[in-house]
Amino acid sequence: MNSWISIAIYVLFIVGMYYVLIHLPRKTQDKRHREMIQNLKPGDKVLTVGGMYGEVVRLEENTVILKLAEQVEVEFVLRAITGKVEPPQENQ
Repeated sequence: MNSWISIAIYVLFIVGMYYVLIHLPRKTQDKRHREMIQNLKPGDKVLTVGGMYGEVVRLEENTVILKLAEQVEVEFVLRAITGKVEPPQENQ
């Protein structure tokens, strides 16, 4: 009987560690990504998961059209956008 209690405590500890170390940070990261996607607007400079930089031309329901170069526009799914690219700030 005592060994079952120690096994149950061990399993609960492992599940708790998984939740705290893996699930919660991923959930927070997904929330930040969703907010960033919702705040995209034409003219924003972004980076894709493939490492391509582009400027948002227009947003559709599940996709975004990026301008990669002059006369080069490519359609990406929104999940392919990893983040906005901020212009570099000058040192003062």
